[in-house]
Amino acid sequence: MVYNLDSAVRVSMFGHVSQKSGRWHNGFTPSINIVIYCTDGEINMKVDNDIYHLKEGDLLLIPAKSRYQPLVGGACKYYFAHFSAEILDDADAPKHLIISPHANLTDGFAYTNESEYKSVTKVQLCIKSAPYYIKNIFEHAKNLKPNASFSDQLLLDLLFRELLIRMGEDIFKHKNNHLTKIINYIENHYADNLSLSALATHFSLSQSYIARIFRKELYCKPSEYVNKIRISVAKTLLAQTNLSVSEIAEKVGFLDVYYFSKVFKKIIGTSPIKYRL
Repeated sequence: MVYNLDSAVRVSMFGHVSQKSGRWHNGFTPSINIVIYCTDGEINMKVDNDIYHLKEGDLLLIPAKSRYQPLVGGACKYYFAHFSAEILDDADAPKHLIISPHANLTDGFAYTNESEYKSVTKVQLCIKSAPYYIKNIFEHAKNLKPNASFSDQLLLDLLFRELLIRMGEDIFKHKNNHLTKIINYIENHYADNLSLSALATHFSLSQSYIARIFRKELYCKPSEYVNKIRISVAKTLLAQTNLSVSEIAEKVGFLDVYYFSKVFKKIIGTSPIKYRL
């Protein structure tokens, strides 16, 4: 799917909802684009003739004029946004510029656009386990309201233009190789000492370099990413085992159960005990 970034990207609706299991509706064919980011639970979503299984961390784009229908059985929480943006046929845009994968709102970007070219982003409709910076876009947007004020609307439009850029296929082909190795290590050794100094020693890299690539590519500190992985595992253990909160905290790498509970509530919005109920 190709979107024209020279045309306006405008958000008309944004929110976070919780859907119970069962039938939601019989399907719609919206005249506007819809993007869904799952924050908890799972759901099967049919878009035209394709079925996508979404779970926590997955992102789905439903292009304008595509029929979509949630299938019976799923229950999940998700962010959603309705936005307008021009869709191009590949055949209609033989000349185009792919926006740099390093473009983002924090360090800016610039490009020269000849009149016969279009600036476009070619996106995947479904991204499984979307990178952390995708979630951050939705987190930044959650306190903004479409049409509430000029600044709110402008920031929302910029954030979702950024989202389309980040969803571009080339984004994931150019990921920093050091970052990929560090992420894989964190996800496989989340219970170990993963302080910034420990990571720097293990990979023979400077602490400032590691902090910089996390901030540039993932919009977060290394410690925030480590906590995200640990809490994700903790959620599974709370739901699927009878281990105590203290035992779970230790298993995922927290030495202090009170600090674990504090981090859990900050990320999930509730305490480990209430989450288990």
